[in-house]
Amino acid sequence: MKVSQNFQNIDIFGTNICIAYNKRENFNTRQGGFITLALIVILVMQIVNLISIQITHSQVQVIQEIRNKPNQNQFNLTAGNISFMVGITSIYYNQFIDPTVFNLTVKQITQQKLQNQTTGKYYTKQTVNNLRLERCTDDHFKIQQTKQLYLQQDLKNFLCISQDEQLQLQGINNSEVFQQIEIEVSSCTGNSCADPAYIAKKLNSCYFQVYFTDKNVKTADLENPFIPIG
Repeated sequence: MKVSQNFQNIDIFGTNICIAYNKRENFNTRQGGFITLALIVILVMQIVNLISIQITHSQVQVIQEIRNKPNQNQFNLTAGNISFMVGITSIYYNQFIDPTVFNLTVKQITQQKLQNQTTGKYYTKQTVNNLRLERCTDDHFKIQQTKQLYLQQDLKNFLCISQDEQLQLQGINNSEVFQQIEIEVSSCTGNSCADPAYIAKKLNSCYFQVYFTDKNVKTADLENPFIPIG
């Protein structure tokens, strides 16, 4: 009898009555109390489950689709279609080039998927070309829309790729031909380098900077939709 009374007390589906019933404004039933309790249990379980998912990330799903285009066109990079420079700056935003402290290299890496004529299996051939760097000058920046952005920097303490170098981008990692650029900064090693403690101090309190141009699509301009931005 006591259990039945408890179910009646928590019934949220009670019917309104115009007169009091056993000094109550609602007419509660055991069935309504049981349904109410079941809903509370389900709600609590849902809240606990949501909290658990947020903490453990157990139901995070990543949907990814890669469409391979086997023969993607090669994009040639020149001073006329891209501006590019790299450098090291101190925590006080003072750029510096010091070969006794660090080495900065830019590589052109080409990966080709070739077929072995005997086995029929494919293998990857990789070639690496170290690109020659030189201190930046006004001549390295020929895109008029972004030229002023670069000229405002301390060009003599930035490095640009020599204009004599042939630079290409092509494909993605699983393409038949994949060409990319790799930038590497390493501490100086050897007899001509500065004291290791000084090198560590300089490199642990500096920033690596990369400046390059990108394209912004202006949909309202059908004649010239691609606008260079720095």
